[in-house]
Amino acid sequence: MKIIKASDDIIEFVEKIIDTTALKGYVEFRVLNNESQKALVTASKASATVEHFARTSPCVIVYVNEEVWYRLDDENMREMLVRDAIDGVSFDPEKDKLTVEKPQINISVGTWMKYGEKLVKAAETVVLTLKQIEEEKKEAKAAKKKGNK
Repeated sequence: MKIIKASDDIIEFVEKIIDTTALKGYVEFRVLNNESQKALVTASKASATVEHFARTSPCVIVYVNEEVWYRLDDENMREMLVRDAIDGVSFDPEKDKLTVEKPQINISVGTWMKYGEKLVKAAETVVLTLKQIEEEKKEAKAAKKKGNK
């Protein structure tokens, strides 16, 4: 796997999108080219070693597959995919905590071709149901704690 600095035009494109988020000023981003990844864009929390050498913390690495990038001539598609990767990044300044979540919905091309938007809606329903269950469990735990006092 060869990871190198991304092309200047890609860095500029990604940074323009980052500048529109609430993360600017809290999280440092670095854009690198990783042509061995199986996605156009991914975001990962930088390791402590990388943060040390980058002389910044917290830091997120945005990996772009440049070979795929330049074959996609639809700028809107690129923007959507970059925003989707960055959407998983959150920072809590009070706790000084950086979180990078993986996408919550993964679907295969074959099932997408067969079911289309119905598949995405089904996957979204599952994600929302899981969040609801998690909230209910938290509330039940808090109520139980309150009842024990």
